[in-house]
Amino acid sequence: MNAEEQEDNAMLETSQVPYATDGTDFKSAVKYHYVTALKRFAKYFVIFAPMFILVFVTGIDYLLPLAIVGFVGLLIALIFF
Repeated sequence: MNAEEQEDNAMLETSQVPYATDGTDFKSAVKYHYVTALKRFAKYFVIFAPMFILVFVTGIDYLLPLAIVGFVGLLIALIFF
């Protein structure tokens, strides 16, 4: 198999999705994309939420910059994911 054939095979391979892509199964497509977006958001929420909540739980004032970073991170996660 030469390089040209490998390139053609790579172009033919597509990613598989667990729903029909012809438009007949709309609910499964929406569910799949909802779960994917929720997983991406959860990755950031787990990191930034404790940073934001920590200053209110402990009451330590010098953690305010950390809370601000956590709040901004949550906003960015909400907007972009």
